[in-house]
Amino acid sequence: MIESQLTQLEFNQKYNKLISQKDTLSPQQYEIVIKEHLQGKTDEEIVTYLKDNQALKVDQATISRFIASVYEIGFDQKVDRRKDKLTLIIDLCKFFLQYKPELISTKIKEKYNLQDDSPSLNSYPSQPEPINSIFYLERGFTDKWFEENLFKNRLIKIKSSHKTGKTSLLMRMIDFVKNYGYSVVNLSLLDTDTNVLNNRESFYQWFFTSITEQLDLENTLKDYSQTNCVKFVEKNILKHLHNPLFLFIDDLDKIFLSPDVTENFASLLRSFFNKGSHNQRWNQLHLIIAYSTDCYVELDLNKSPFNVGFPIKLPNLTLSEIQKLAQLYQLNWQENEINNLIKMIAGHPFLIRLTMYYCVKNKLTLSEIIKEVTNNYYQNIYSEYLQELAATLENNPQLCVLFKNILKANNKVELTRKEAYLLESLGLITMANNQPNLTCNLYQQYFSQCL
Repeated sequence: MIESQLTQLEFNQKYNKLISQKDTLSPQQYEIVIKEHLQGKTDEEIVTYLKDNQALKVDQATISRFIASVYEIGFDQKVDRRKDKLTLIIDLCKFFLQYKPELISTKIKEKYNLQDDSPSLNSYPSQPEPINSIFYLERGFTDKWFEENLFKNRLIKIKSSHKTGKTSLLMRMIDFVKNYGYSVVNLSLLDTDTNVLNNRESFYQWFFTSITEQLDLENTLKDYSQTNCVKFVEKNILKHLHNPLFLFIDDLDKIFLSPDVTENFASLLRSFFNKGSHNQRWNQLHLIIAYSTDCYVELDLNKSPFNVGFPIKLPNLTLSEIQKLAQLYQLNWQENEINNLIKMIAGHPFLIRLTMYYCVKNKLTLSEIIKEVTNNYYQNIYSEYLQELAATLENNPQLCVLFKNILKANNKVELTRKEAYLLESLGLITMANNQPNLTCNLYQQYFSQCL
């Protein structure tokens, strides 16, 4: 059995080197060879398959050498494929299920009775997307991108609305950094209570206790003034570390409703960043923060972390990305149908996944889904998601009235920074030229009826 201790990064490096060798076939064609081998085809049958289906003329010796190299990724020695051939193939399938699950089709899983914990076609779309999920789209955030940007930038800001992939991206950044052996602290403000988020001292106590616990250090900080906080990080945290520290903070926008906490914490993060420009010890601290919308609190430009660092804004899915995802779901969606879907839900990542899930689950075509939603905006596959948004609005009467006005007047409504923040953080609007725009037609139709 393959007993691999490879990290995901080590596997990626070995695998990419293997299929990118300057030889007879392209990387895509080498992947075809792997898939055909995992199906149980002999080397001779693979040669015939390439000739008949790919119009490729390649000798059997080349295929045999390549497949032997594939096994060597998982084994630390050469494998005699003449012995226990079926067992070896099953072990190789299990290996790829761990590191590159997209190579293992449903047919292969059924053939060898393989089980895995990655999401299947029948799994309700989750948030965030698990590391081993074949449904996660890199959207340009490859290992190469991580290598070039995670280590070079000491402050990275990820902004996108609710359920659009921030946490999924953070998970992959964390996994990548850990593969290098660097120190990681992973915090989410969703893990705190409202009273903690609204009180500066309580928030700082949670923040520094969480950091020290994850680094197996002690939180001896009692005075939470900015000067003492900076000294504590330098002398009690960074001083004890011998490699870079990556501090990930997800859902930072949860403190934005508390101006006092926001102003102080924003200033603290900015001071962390500024220290790194002239201090080698502080230069080892990397901050990665994620939030749903811009901070509405007026901040001193010299004390804000939001006007420095490397920005990332996660957009909606494009036509080509939706097509790629549809292929993973084994759905034959036509371009004109996808464009109609984009008009309706604007390429929202979670709603796109939800649509695909229901197509597979209920054996529906995309045209049938769109027709169903168009004919009944109140009761459809998006109802649960929409009802959650409606409940949030109805619990805030002032915000609800404001959103009604936007529905009636489209974008001809003036919003305060706080109002824009609240509606944008829910994903209901986007702001352009200080004017609100409804995120998609679905919201226009649904909320015009239900509010």
